[in-house]
Amino acid sequence: VRFNTFTVAIYNAYQGLFDRTTAATLAALLMVVAGGAVALESAAARRFRAAGGRAPRPARTVALGRWRWPALIAVAGLAAVNLALPFAMIVYWSLRPAAGAAPGVAAAAVNSLAGALSAAAVAVVLALAVAYWRERHPGRWASAVERLASAGFALPGLVIALSLVFFAARWLRPLYQSFALLVAAYVVRFLPEALSALRASLAAVPRRLEEAARSLGRRPLAVLVTVTLPLVRRGLLAGFGLVFLTAMKELPATLILRPIGFDTLAIRVWSFASEGIYSRAALPALLLVAVSAVPVYLLVIGPALAPRAAATSVSLPGVEG
Repeated sequence: VRFNTFTVAIYNAYQGLFDRTTAATLAALLMVVAGGAVALESAAARRFRAAGGRAPRPARTVALGRWRWPALIAVAGLAAVNLALPFAMIVYWSLRPAAGAAPGVAAAAVNSLAGALSAAAVAVVLALAVAYWRERHPGRWASAVERLASAGFALPGLVIALSLVFFAARWLRPLYQSFALLVAAYVVRFLPEALSALRASLAAVPRRLEEAARSLGRRPLAVLVTVTLPLVRRGLLAGFGLVFLTAMKELPATLILRPIGFDTLAIRVWSFASEGIYSRAALPALLLVAVSAVPVYLLVIGPALAPRAAATSVSLPGVEG
């Protein structure tokens, strides 16, 4: 609809006009804007900590009365537009006669899983190191590294990809158009997701447990493996799942950094849809939804249903289960 944005202009300058100078200039402007947003967030966080912070208050239940049903209809309509309608259209196109003739979908699914799993594993390891440093040894350098690691989420994947392209083409030529460079872009882009999950988990672990293990003769690495990691297991899984979910559907960085012949499900959907062949785009889209549904259930739906299941379970004397 001719709605131009920074990301669209950068992509057109790089891919359409082959003008790297213009693309780099626009990317630099976008980085300045993103840096300003990160600086404002850091300043607000410092003011909050300087004021002593405030303990989170329990949510107060408000009776909607006669507005209950309109509110329910509005929320259900939003869910239908966001979830049911796109899924119904994908199913509709997948049932058309030409839907089964989508070449390269199996290879694209394998590539998507390989890239997302690799990025999630590397991001969780790096996030654990940064979060542990920030929580257990706070200081100016730890805060600076944490802010630097969080800055990637403020930038579009296209800008990160262009930066890595320029860097690899000039100084690390063997990494240019390699799988490792693509995974690096995923990690830079989605590291803050794993970092936020692990920071929250580490903040909830009392430091005295680790100190007690050290006093019993355990080495720092043994304490990390046997005490800290089991206690932050949920944060590790949450960070892994978030990075995996977002890396599976990442498109701009993949388009620029992928090796030759390396297609993902997101690229197959985009290429078929851009050509107007929606029936062929349906199968990779369904696979993408199916794979993404697993972390969505584990991270969102499962925890939401757990309190309800616990509340509805009835324990009778002499009856187990």
